[in-house]
Amino acid sequence: MKSIEASEFEARCLRLIDEVAESGEGLVITKDGRPVSKLLPYRELPKSPFGLHAGDTELLGDVVEPTGQRWKAEPSIACCVASREAHPGQDLPTSKRTPR
Repeated sequence: MKSIEASEFEARCLRLIDEVAESGEGLVITKDGRPVSKLLPYRELPKSPFGLHAGDTELLGDVVEPTGQRWKAEPSIACCVASREAHPGQDLPTSKRTPR
């Protein structure tokens, strides 16, 4: 990234703004050889994924309570579900697997 002294930036400010906008490359502004500011081209930020589909979805029923439907699961998951059903209100058992 190019750099320029603040006094020179002050004299050529508008032209430098146009150059940064056209080239897309930022410019570091220095005072006494030390960086003090940075001029960057403006870019639109992408929309946040949070709330992107607000109002586009519909909840059908309770999303917290169990559905009452049975489903196939991997043995380790099925073990936890069976344990939870046998002992309602208790925390799930911790995994005895060692991390890979």
